[in-house]
Amino acid sequence: MKLLEDNAELDCEVIGNPIPEVQWWFIEGEERNETGTQLFDGAREDRIHINATYINHATSTLILNNLTLNDTGVYECRASNDPDRNDLRTPPKVKWIRSQANVIVFEQHNVPFGGHCGEHVDSNVPIRSAMCPKISFFIYSTTSNTEVGRVIISNAAITTSPEVNGQNQTSATLSCNLTNPTFPVKGHYWTNNGKIIDKSETNSDELYIEHEIKKVDYHSAGLYACVFLTEPQVNATIEVKVPPHVVAYKRSENANEKDKAVLTCMSQGYPLPTDWTWYKLKDDESVETAIVNGSDVKYEMKNTPNKTMLYVKDLDINSDMGMYQCQGTNQMGSDSDKIQLRVRSQLAALWPFLGIVAEVIILIAIIFIYEKRRKPDEINDGSAPLKSNAATNHKDKNVRQRNSN
Repeated sequence: MKLLEDNAELDCEVIGNPIPEVQWWFIEGEERNETGTQLFDGAREDRIHINATYINHATSTLILNNLTLNDTGVYECRASNDPDRNDLRTPPKVKWIRSQANVIVFEQHNVPFGGHCGEHVDSNVPIRSAMCPKISFFIYSTTSNTEVGRVIISNAAITTSPEVNGQNQTSATLSCNLTNPTFPVKGHYWTNNGKIIDKSETNSDELYIEHEIKKVDYHSAGLYACVFLTEPQVNATIEVKVPPHVVAYKRSENANEKDKAVLTCMSQGYPLPTDWTWYKLKDDESVETAIVNGSDVKYEMKNTPNKTMLYVKDLDINSDMGMYQCQGTNQMGSDSDKIQLRVRSQLAALWPFLGIVAEVIILIAIIFIYEKRRKPDEINDGSAPLKSNAATNHKDKNVRQRNSN
């Protein structure tokens, strides 16, 4: 039972091999004529949120925010590990295991008495009381061919420290306090974004645990969870939020005139940006133009929570070259980075070739001028040198001297 505009939380944990898939459904009508509507994250005008993890076993949480009277009804957790479970053409070998819970929303503050904590599995199980902290399903499915499910009712609740705001805090200590565990606690650990934090696993049966964050920044931001190893396993989530950390994928981007350039920026931290903006900057790096997606055929933006890409089409060397700025914004603040876009002329590829041709022409001209300026007697026409008559004259002289004797 819940009051109007309250929040409700339903937990479903499933064990199986292989690990089963968990789905959430909203059931309407009587048993023979009932109809089911599958629930997805963001349904009902973004008032429904589903968090699921599949580590060692399946865990899924359905969160209903800002309840309305139309949210009253039966909510069903379904689990199956049949490989053909979602194939409409092939009958599944294993039926979906189902477990249900009633959520009743009242318009006034006087809630009827007589309810007990529990899940409405059938008519013999009482509905949930307004004093129960949350509903937990725990479905056993040990092998892929079993069709038997079991529900363990848990009244355990975890009180956590408030979410961390990285704008005002440089360090933080997260805490969780478990109350009313159904079974003894055999240990506990902390996770960050679904990964177990090193040296956080212990076998202690303590019900109050802490985790220290020495520096709150985009490296340490994220979803933290404290996990108590009891039956069923109980966990709670604490958000550590910081402004986004935006970095350019490349500080400089080069492209040819008339081609298309792609500028990319990435974001780190938690939460990721909900809004991306691009700007064209002047030479003094002041804002010249705010680029709006779809306002000009020259620009096109493609955004995801952790990345933004700006496409600049039909590049002009005079108007498109310069500095661009990307800015990401989340609920905690904004951050930005810059990218230098350089545009080359269409003739840029010819410059190396023209340089080589110019060098060859200059070399030929130097050789030609040198040959023209050489002295005539230095010209070598390729003929053999003239033979000297000195040897002949000397022979004749010897002959005349012999005759005189």
